[in-house]
Amino acid sequence: VESVNVGMGGKGAGLASTVHFISGLLTEGYVKGKPFVYGGRLNYATNNHCAQKGLSGDFECYMQPFSGCTVAKKASFAKWRAPYARNNRCAIGRLCNDLSQFKMLPKGPFGSKGLFWFRSAMVMHVMRLNAEVDAMMALDELKRAIGFKQPIIGVHVRHGDACH
Repeated sequence: VESVNVGMGGKGAGLASTVHFISGLLTEGYVKGKPFVYGGRLNYATNNHCAQKGLSGDFECYMQPFSGCTVAKKASFAKWRAPYARNNRCAIGRLCNDLSQFKMLPKGPFGSKGLFWFRSAMVMHVMRLNAEVDAMMALDELKRAIGFKQPIIGVHVRHGDACH
């Protein structure tokens, strides 16, 4: 199992950056037919709520597992250590220079739909809320209340603290 750490010192990154790298690595695993286990950290899960559930730093505090490799994931997560990094630009190992997995497409019907569709499907898979969070947010009720109709494309505009 390959170990990849995302963010400054490998200690995690923003939600979008983390999801971006995870979806790219899931794509690589799918295309190459190899398992992917994320043993890194989600900064937004390092809080008392997640710690009380035994999920401090774990995506699964909020999301459904995106891999069925539970034993390998637990082992990878348990032995995780923040790697040395000189700066916050690149603590993601081989991904500093090799970003090829972000352009990978599988052969067959999924790949023929295009890169945007495939990566969106991977992100949708990664971002499936677990039952507790889904019930707490009640998104289906909210969508009905505000008149949400499909298709809709959401755009996130960041006005914030980007450092590069």
